Amino acid sequence: VAGVFASGLYASCPMAVQEQRYTLFGFSKELDWRPLHFVDSIPAHRICNACGLVHRVTVFLPCRHVLCNSCYAQCLSDKVHGCPIDGDPFLEEDAQRGEFPLDSLLKRKMWE
Repeated sequence: VAGVFASGLYASCPMAVQEQRYTLFGFSKELDWRPLHFVDSIPAHRICNACGLVHRVTVFLPCRHVLCNSCYAQCLSDKVHGCPIDGDPFLEEDAQRGEFPLDSLLKRKMWE
């Protein structure tokens, strides 16, 4: 995974780039479940609003919240499907899946 090395120089510089830390799941055994530090933020529509993980596949609910597959599956286990964030009911056919391609993720600069 290509990255940018963090050094003491960046840590003491007031204009240092702020790193963003995320935990990934569903990409590869090398990347999954390890907190990774990115130079730039991952777009909000790639982060599960319920668990905070960045999953390869996310589900967009009609209320505009984003869930990972695991959190979405828990919503479907209830008789009435409802968003775990705001409780808004939804129909399964109104939820849309989106994929975060691995090559797109790997183009982002990471701290090592």
